[in-house]
Amino acid sequence: MTAQSFTWKPALLAKQDTLTLEGTTARLDGDWTLDLRDVEDAALVNQVLKGNRIVRLDLYTADGRRSLGYNASARVYRADPDARTHLAACAATLRALDQARPGQLVALGVIRGGRWGMFLIGLGTLLFGSILGISMLATGVSGERLATAAIPTIVLLAMGAILTYGNWPWRKRPRVKAAALATTLEEMHAHDTTRP
Repeated sequence: MTAQSFTWKPALLAKQDTLTLEGTTARLDGDWTLDLRDVEDAALVNQVLKGNRIVRLDLYTADGRRSLGYNASARVYRADPDARTHLAACAATLRALDQARPGQLVALGVIRGGRWGMFLIGLGTLLFGSILGISMLATGVSGERLATAAIPTIVLLAMGAILTYGNWPWRKRPRVKAAALATTLEEMHAHDTTRP
């Protein structure tokens, strides 16, 4: 099998990453080398936070996590050639993973420690919003001040609820076969290259 190489900037101020795939070996610059036969779990993360799109393919082995990441403004994602190259690199990595570990399932979304972290942030936000609301009612704040403080309190409660629910650690993430996800990413890549 011939080696495939993909080069993209993972973030605005970051140096370029180059992924090389050769057989079952994936190599990201000098950062890491991974035999895809050693992958125990995998996840594709695709989220938008504060106007930034974060797309990451996480590959987990007994030694830890290796990631192929991309982070930029959500507004320019579709037109960014680095985003399309990253998408192609993820698709090729998933194809190679399927060759190395036929039938490997890939989770859609954050798994393991990152999910717990987001869950705890959501829980803390929910708790803080609840305490704020209860304390306003308990201290007899005037109606005008209560109305003014109600909007930020409701936003805190809503944000906390969304983060807590979205990252509930006991709920299984949906999983798809690596080959099927590779096909989907390839179709997205082909579709996005025809549009500005």
